[in-house]
Amino acid sequence: MLRVQLLGKTALNWDGHPLEHHLSGKGIPLLYLLLQSETHFLTRDKLACYLWPDSAAEAAKYNLRYTLWQLKKALPLCGEETFVVTKKGGCQLNSQYPWQCDLVDIKHSSITSSANQELLRLSQLFRGEVMEGWYLKNCGEFNDLILMDRMLCERRQVELLRLLAGRYQDEGNYQLCLDTLHKITAVEPNNEDIARFIMDTYIRLGDRVGAIRYYNQFACTLWNDLQLSPNESLQELYSKLKGGQSSQPEVSPGRLPNELVITAQGLPQVQGSLVAEVIEGLLEQLGPAQFLGIELPYIQDLRWLSSALEAVYGAHAGVPLPPSPGHVPDVRIVGSFRALVRFICAHSKRHLRLVCCGEADPLSAAALERVGAMKEITVEYRPPEFVHNIN
Repeated sequence: MLRVQLLGKTALNWDGHPLEHHLSGKGIPLLYLLLQSETHFLTRDKLACYLWPDSAAEAAKYNLRYTLWQLKKALPLCGEETFVVTKKGGCQLNSQYPWQCDLVDIKHSSITSSANQELLRLSQLFRGEVMEGWYLKNCGEFNDLILMDRMLCERRQVELLRLLAGRYQDEGNYQLCLDTLHKITAVEPNNEDIARFIMDTYIRLGDRVGAIRYYNQFACTLWNDLQLSPNESLQELYSKLKGGQSSQPEVSPGRLPNELVITAQGLPQVQGSLVAEVIEGLLEQLGPAQFLGIELPYIQDLRWLSSALEAVYGAHAGVPLPPSPGHVPDVRIVGSFRALVRFICAHSKRHLRLVCCGEADPLSAAALERVGAMKEITVEYRPPEFVHNIN
């Protein structure tokens, strides 16, 4: 059987043997046009208009004849059947020839009536965009056709994954539901309905912190991409989660009353990575409102460590974070981090325990040494594997 892959890197093979190397530059586009129309008849004039719009009529017809001959030569016979049937004035695919194409499968699939196994098979066909990397110079109609197919496949992919996630949730397979929903976010990162679905699924899993963490990530992405805040429904759910009791078990022995524990693991070779993890952990646990009261220069200094801090500030303050003037020296970052955690402890009236797993980079080590001297803060260093036991 001939198998044609048009999503992601284009490829065609016969019983596992690759054939695309036998085709010239317009061979794959011609094959795409034939598959796009399936068994419908395409005139030679129409094909030439798609692929050689700027060529003289005779030159375009010659190029088409040569490319069709090359395509027919590259594809094996099945008995006496050829893949392409040429007729006077045009050509079409042979309905008697055995072939399979991912794009055609996706277009023909009846998603709502398909079983989960079939939906999974179809979901694996989305390896990338239709005709990924293909663009024919001065062939506007051809390029527009590809663009329309890309948009159609994107909608179909979201529709398929949304249906599959809903079925998993109905069956109580919440982790599979989450995994499927996160695939949608790779296609539509700013879809607020999917963000709500993901947060609801975390809640069903009993993972309140996971729902809060995802909200903060989504708010950052939405602000970075569109300079918008999440809708009222998402903000209301987030507020309820922040005001509720944690569904996570207490995991750290010896916890003080009203103590906030932040676990972080940085990269020793990346300056400031451990402190950045601490800042993002504070954002997840406390929410952005706790950060907005601190003096602006401190946040401007720390933006170099955490893009999440910058994005969350913009999302909740309603204006972008003003840029800091020039390079920020390490000593200022250390001082700003100390000011930040002191402010948080004072306004939240909580003791802060920072559990640092693994080796700290020099900048983070200096910053944590400064804050560790404060009575409101405890800094602990643990082996790297300890983070898994805490989380």
